[in-house]
Amino acid sequence: MTYLDDPSEVINRVASDTELTGEWDQAVSLYLLASKSTNAAKLLSSEISETLRADNKEKIGELVTVAEQFKRVQKGCQAAEYATLSLLVDLAVLFDHCRNDNADIAYGISSHLRLIPTEPDQVTVIVNEFHMVPQKVREVLPDMCLHLMKCLVDHCIRQSTSLANRGANAANTSMFSSSNRYVKQVGCSFCSLKRSLEIRFILTIST
Repeated sequence: MTYLDDPSEVINRVASDTELTGEWDQAVSLYLLASKSTNAAKLLSSEISETLRADNKEKIGELVTVAEQFKRVQKGCQAAEYATLSLLVDLAVLFDHCRNDNADIAYGISSHLRLIPTEPDQVTVIVNEFHMVPQKVREVLPDMCLHLMKCLVDHCIRQSTSLANRGANAANTSMFSSSNRYVKQVGCSFCSLKRSLEIRFILTIST
């Protein structure tokens, strides 16, 4: 009987087969066992990107939990794949805050990520840098723009309605005040960016 000194390649093949069956969580564990952290990161990134576009809230929660665990225990993952996964996890968190109407938190996360403009004059810069964004992140951005826009605009409407109902005439200094330059132009900015990103994405995948 022959014993393998290093079973990692066998485990890696099993992980690959498991991935094909759709058992992504088991495949991630097997990739880690085989010391193939980069493969695990690629799989998680693909799953998160696809699930965000499908707006599957339950599965996204599971994926983010596994991804965070992976980031804590992984060793040797390629920097580019690790960065892509980290961005997608951040976007998943942003999606969740948008879905729960946490406008202030969503605005802060978006500003920090610098993937979506928070001022109209940032649209051109971000669109021109679109080719530098990882592929799996690009796929999510058009939908992310709409989710964020809806969250912020809905917040502004609720705030304006609340102020009107109270008969408030004083100026509101919040970032979401109806007098704020950002709020006045947010709809135009995000719709413009979404159209531009979709065009850039189509051009990118066709070349």
